[in-house]
Amino acid sequence: TEEKPYKERIKGNDEYIGKAVEILDKNIDNSEFSVNELADALFISRSQLHRKIKSLTGLSTTHFIRMVRLEKAKDLLTTNSGNVTEVAYMCGFSSQSYFTKSFTEYFGTPPSNLAKK
Repeated sequence: TEEKPYKERIKGNDEYIGKAVEILDKNIDNSEFSVNELADALFISRSQLHRKIKSLTGLSTTHFIRMVRLEKAKDLLTTNSGNVTEVAYMCGFSSQSYFTKSFTEYFGTPPSNLAKK
């Protein structure tokens, strides 16, 4: 079966999460884009954003943002949109080693495994 694009995988049926993912997607290559910027873009306080994201996803806002970046990276790697280093930067990771570590922890396989397929 064809896997859904990452935005669909993450958002599920939740409009709010969908909105957050859209904002993150527009800023995905910006490694400086963090919790504060996301809260500002959604016109709510950092603590409100944290409560909302936590209640909807079970993740802290920081982990949610990283998860979105990693899911996007997975899509880019599986469509051969760049090598591991390029994809890391495209998804806002400023260090390839941190990207590889995060990706491996999250998906249980290193990004290089997806890039080769």
